[in-house]
Amino acid sequence: MKYFVLPFLLLGLALHAQNRENFNIELRSALKTMDPSKELHLYVRGDLGEITSYIRENGGVIKGVVGNIASVRIPAGNMEALRTAEYIDFIEFSLSKPQMLADVMITNNNIHPIHAGAEPLPQAYLGEDVIIGMIDSGIELDHPDFQNEDGTTRVISLWDHTQDEVDPFRVPEPYGYGQEWNAEDINEDIDGHDDQSQWFGHGSTVTGVATGNANATGNFIGVAPLADIIVVSSDFSRENWKSSIADAVAFIFNKADEFGKPVVINASLGDYYGSHDGLDGAALFIDELLEEQSGRVMVSAAGNSNNFAPYHLAYEVPENDTAFTWFSYNTSSVIGEPAVFFELWADSEDFGETFYTIGADLAEPSYSFEGYAQWRTVEANLDQLITDTIFQNGNILGIVDTWCGQRGDQYLVQVAVREAFSDQYKWRFATTGGGTFDVWSYAPFGTSEIESQDLPNQGEYPDMVNYQLPDKFKTTVDSWTCSEKVITVANYTNRNEYVNVLGEITFIPDIVPLDIAVNSSQGPTRDNRQKPDITASGDFTLSAGRLANLASLIANNPDRVAEGGWHYRNGGTSMASPVVAGISALYLDRDPDANYETIKTAIIENALADEFTGELPNLRWGFGKLNGFATLTVPFGVTSSEFVAANGTIKIYPNPTRGDLNIVNDKGNLVSLNLYDLSGRLVKSINLNGSAGGTINISLQDIADGVYIVQALQDNGQLLSSKLMIEK
Repeated sequence: MKYFVLPFLLLGLALHAQNRENFNIELRSALKTMDPSKELHLYVRGDLGEITSYIRENGGVIKGVVGNIASVRIPAGNMEALRTAEYIDFIEFSLSKPQMLADVMITNNNIHPIHAGAEPLPQAYLGEDVIIGMIDSGIELDHPDFQNEDGTTRVISLWDHTQDEVDPFRVPEPYGYGQEWNAEDINEDIDGHDDQSQWFGHGSTVTGVATGNANATGNFIGVAPLADIIVVSSDFSRENWKSSIADAVAFIFNKADEFGKPVVINASLGDYYGSHDGLDGAALFIDELLEEQSGRVMVSAAGNSNNFAPYHLAYEVPENDTAFTWFSYNTSSVIGEPAVFFELWADSEDFGETFYTIGADLAEPSYSFEGYAQWRTVEANLDQLITDTIFQNGNILGIVDTWCGQRGDQYLVQVAVREAFSDQYKWRFATTGGGTFDVWSYAPFGTSEIESQDLPNQGEYPDMVNYQLPDKFKTTVDSWTCSEKVITVANYTNRNEYVNVLGEITFIPDIVPLDIAVNSSQGPTRDNRQKPDITASGDFTLSAGRLANLASLIANNPDRVAEGGWHYRNGGTSMASPVVAGISALYLDRDPDANYETIKTAIIENALADEFTGELPNLRWGFGKLNGFATLTVPFGVTSSEFVAANGTIKIYPNPTRGDLNIVNDKGNLVSLNLYDLSGRLVKSINLNGSAGGTINISLQDIADGVYIVQALQDNGQLLSSKLMIEK
């Protein structure tokens, strides 16, 4: 390419920052206007002894530690000495904008048989003595679906991040913000809390899907209607917002311990901005909490960005040529001023020696290249804020700030272009020298649009031969959603019609029930692990509503409100995630000592494939559609070919079987053996007449290939269940 230059042929004037710089561009921007007394919540990596001493000596608090990462809070005015401290490896801070990931559902996800206690389940499971923790926009406390029959609340704890610390007694520690109430407080009627109006009652609809009890109308029951509820109302304007979600997870798990109950957390909210690898501070703290003990599960919405313009950029950097992509000027950038702004993530082994720069192109009257800033590498500029200036004919085209940091084995590069006339140019990010990287950037996030539309062809502008387009891969939300320990949920369409509050049919055209939702985000993670994990029904789900919104809709848009007037429609992975959270709660009802890994495995291994899913697993559907009943019929802590009975062991083999099955019964009398398909239908029943000891041979040649649940009944009434695969 004609504008490629060797790294030692430098273009433009470079102003080098000689001192170490631990504050990234966003943190520097935030501190310019922040009240010095305001507390910042940060993840700080480095020498924990030095970090702890500094934080405590400067009016701060250590909230927790994982590895070499400290979760801290400290007044903004006491931060300055951390800026150049050699004992600091990395400070995580972001000004990103978090997003809400906003009857038929029970049927689509095969939950009815669980509520009914259908065989081979020994009883019905409704989430009794299990806690569901909801991290969302709050809850409509006056909705009957969240109350017991006597009108008392089902919410046993509520922490509202949006509340000022007006009552110090209600500020939970070590977090130091918000207000907390218990069930007794709520029953006496609290002031201040509301399901945040700007999110249209999102928290209530999500909670209704997971655990609504249908008290309002008898319809639209949630997945785990007898579960207790803990609510954390998130403050979406909070700086470094992800740290507050890790705080919320810790709060809910600690409360569950106080009540002595297992717990599943649902997070139908997230942030499309970040490293997308589950290696950030918030994700690692959440992982540690999930690992601490059994009876803890977390479920998260995958995201709703598949219908956005392409905003993910990744490619193999050419060794001996340049590749480039244009980023547009954003007049409302997240750094508080008009700018081109984006960030890049890469594994250190993949980008340390890659050369990169920013260049300017003029589109009018015809396309022309105007100049590059200096070519740089991360290794040569780590932990420094570098300012370059791009000149053309003696005129300043743009002032380019770049900051590079290392977080463990990952590099973060932030780029900002600021200048009064920067909006007249197309700003190219150019690379050479080999390597790989990922960028997520989109104007609604407060970063720059990656240009993919109305581009010139190669005839109009020959440079376009090396233009790299963005794509829609790796577009789930960030952080915990990318963790192996969190169950990540995609969304298929729940329904396309329902009876509205006027008694009329509301029909949504151009929607195919049971097919993947057009906006459901796709994986994989940045490091190419499978996400999402599972898909559940989401779009056009009817669930409990915020009362003020219900009244407004009934008056102005009654077609959006369901018959009875207590529920309205919502959708997205926000509504799919609580379905899986609810199933996890039912599993914990059945087995309170199950851990996150056991439940995730049960969900994945029993997922359904159909004409919509295609070959599984894949980047849209994960491992397939949730099958609630099959998930709950997984045997308690046994292998797929062995029952552990109270008086001995019963083995079945081979598994998979080609049609002939052997049962080895060491002790006990077997009354019958029943075979069920995954929908709960009995397909074969064999009377064993109380046989004891020895080996029983059974033919299943008349049964179609597939996965089944085999259930053995002993004469003492004990039911033993296992999964069996038939492959002839």
